[in-house]
Amino acid sequence: MSQIGDILTELRKDKGLTQKQLAEEFRVASSTISAYELGTRPPPVDTLIQYAKKFDVTVDYILGLTRIQDKLSSFSDEFLPGRTYGMMIRDMNKLLPGQKQALALIVESMRFYTEVTGQTDANGESKK
Repeated sequence: MSQIGDILTELRKDKGLTQKQLAEEFRVASSTISAYELGTRPPPVDTLIQYAKKFDVTVDYILGLTRIQDKLSSFSDEFLPGRTYGMMIRDMNKLLPGQKQALALIVESMRFYTEVTGQTDANGESKK
């Protein structure tokens, strides 16, 4: 089995789907899904995108380029009004190494403060 095939199999099984059920949903033969999972036939790009959307993961995850199973939908979630998480990540990737380090320290400090105080929002509302 190929790495991509292993990942596709894992995604399908995690959702409790059979190859036949997935094939019906993707409108392909069961043997096609089997070939993808066995690594005897690579899925075309449009099928990779279909898998990513179906299982809410990135194509990078399916291709084995990252081990982090990020939710595809989370990148389009709103971080702030008019700014998505994807936009924020893109902007962070443009920072200089020292700026990235400073940002990481700021975020870690804020996370620590939240844990210590129990605050969950800017108004000081607490879980406690």
